[in-house]
Formats: sequence, C-alpha cells, structure tokens
Amino acid sequence: MSPSAGAGRSRKLTVLVFAIFIAISLLTNIIGPLIPDIIRGFSLSLTAAALLPFSFFIAYGVMSTPAGVLVEKHGEKPVILGAFALSFAGSLLVACAPGYRTTLVSVFIIGVAMAILQVAINPLLRVTGGEEHFAFNCAL
Repeated sequence: MSPSAGAGRSRKLTVLVFAIFIAISLLTNIIGPLIPDIIRGFSLSLTAAALLPFSFFIAYGVMSTPAGVLVEKHGEKPVILGAFALSFAGSLLVACAPGYRTTLVSVFIIGVAMAILQVAINPLLRVTGGEEHFAFNCAL
C-alpha cells in the first residue's frame, strides 16, 4: 500500500457525507406526503399537484451538468454550502409568499439545490470512505 493510499480518509468526514445524503433523501422524499395537504390548501387539480414533484425532478436534469462544472471551478465545500443556502432560500420563499406558483418555483429551487448537493457529495464519499469501499458506501 502506498503512503498516499489512506490520504483523505476520515470516518468523521464519511459520517458527515452520510448525513448530507440523509438530508438529500429527506428533502427529496418529503414532497410526496405533503401533496395531499398542498392539494387541499391551494384547491389544486391532480394535474397541477403533479407539477410539483415533476418540477423537482426536472431541476435534477437541468442542474446536474452545471453542478459538475461548479464543483470543478469552485471545489466541493463552497458548492455544498451554496447548495444548502439555495435550499434554505427556496424554503424561505414558500414560507414568506405561500401560493401555488411560489410553491412551484420553491420546489424547483430546492430540486436544483439537491442536484448540486448530490453532484458535489459523490466525489467526497470516494475520498473520505476510500476507493475500495466506494461501492459499498454508495449502496449504504
């Protein structure tokens, strides 16, 4: 084993990366249980309600490649912090101006933030958990 083989490994950082993955999962999966309340609160049709999770997942498609460019240009840490700030801004938007359109925009913004987080966090898992454990850690 070369001296640099263990470089970058850290259990604490790996746990932090896992915590970020849990945050991504929670924010991604929370919209489903909220849909019935959103339908009642805004008196939406099922089609209008279906646009909410659709806008979230469209954000992934729109932002995945630009997120990789951001990580390459600025590094993981500032991009992760920016993604959390963007997610907070999206949440604050719907809290300050509740309405269907702002909720739709807010869900899209949060989806963009989650796409950025996922793109930024995957390489960190490879570094912090070790190359030989990457597949296991991803599945975990």
